[in-house]
Amino acid sequence: MIRKALIFTVCLASLPLLARPWTNSSGKTIEAEFKSLDGDVVVLEMKGKQYRVPLSSLSEEDQEFARNAAKDTEKDSAEAPSSEPSNPGEWKINETAISTGKISQVTLKLSPENAEFAEKGNKRWRKKVAEENPNPWLAKMHDGKAITECTMQIGLPDGFDPSKPTPIFIVYVSADVKTHNQYSKAYWNSCKTNNTILLSVDSIPDTLAGFNTPNMMAMTKECLQTLEKTWPGAKTWPVMVGGFSGGAKYSQWMSALLSEDGYDVRGLFLGGCNGCFFEYAVDGLRVNKRTYRKIKCFMSAGKKDNLVNESHRNSVASAAKEADCKDTRLELYEGGHGLHKEHVTEAIKWFLIPEEK
Repeated sequence: MIRKALIFTVCLASLPLLARPWTNSSGKTIEAEFKSLDGDVVVLEMKGKQYRVPLSSLSEEDQEFARNAAKDTEKDSAEAPSSEPSNPGEWKINETAISTGKISQVTLKLSPENAEFAEKGNKRWRKKVAEENPNPWLAKMHDGKAITECTMQIGLPDGFDPSKPTPIFIVYVSADVKTHNQYSKAYWNSCKTNNTILLSVDSIPDTLAGFNTPNMMAMTKECLQTLEKTWPGAKTWPVMVGGFSGGAKYSQWMSALLSEDGYDVRGLFLGGCNGCFFEYAVDGLRVNKRTYRKIKCFMSAGKKDNLVNESHRNSVASAAKEADCKDTRLELYEGGHGLHKEHVTEAIKWFLIPEEK
């Protein structure tokens, strides 16, 4: 009898005791495991992926459970050896100091693998685009020589803790502005609000060389791999991709390429977008169409935007649905052809909502 009781106790101890149903204020329920409480956000794990859920969106019972579970977790952590860095909130990447609450720039040299990818990609993709796509804008996106160095711009939100999964928002911009890093700063406040890392990258010394697809993919991979080396586990963190105008077009195929490369791409933000390139990603770059099924698409457009009219908006929305995006959402705002930052904030929150059971 004692032996049976002991076995039963051991089995209970091996179960994920915090795995339970979670219900939101609308009555919808998911089955997930509690991981942590980060301020007013609950981190839940479901099917091996972690999601950030506003505490206020849960039922009162679940809110109380989360608070109590967090207290128990803090108690256990206090009894365990500390794993905090010597200077909490500060790290070094390639001898460059970076810290929370600010944007930093780090120079990176492409690994031999990524440099080779850029070189071969330039030769192969440029020829393919020239042969199969008469679109001059696409040709421009595949022109230029391969690069070997880049400048990563990274913004770490306040309270960033690498022991917890932190979402990453990668920004792409139009080639006519010549630099991703300068204009990606417009997304910083939205990222901070959602406890999300801001990431962008420019080629050096010629920033325009980085706007062709092989170079941009090689540089983006170098940035993400650098995060993985700095913070083991970053490979599994949620990724979102987005941009405005030409950057939105660019993001359509970059999101698919990154997803197919094994990153957990959750969302695609398209601001002021009048061009459809989902089909190009599938037919031109040979990306598996199924990759879009994991990605939510948030479209943002101004009601007075002379460059993005109703026909454009409907065409892009239809293309996203035809590409089988997980979900497609179109939101309008009063204004013209300009980034609506409130929609960026709203989009990130939407991308990070966990799947409903």
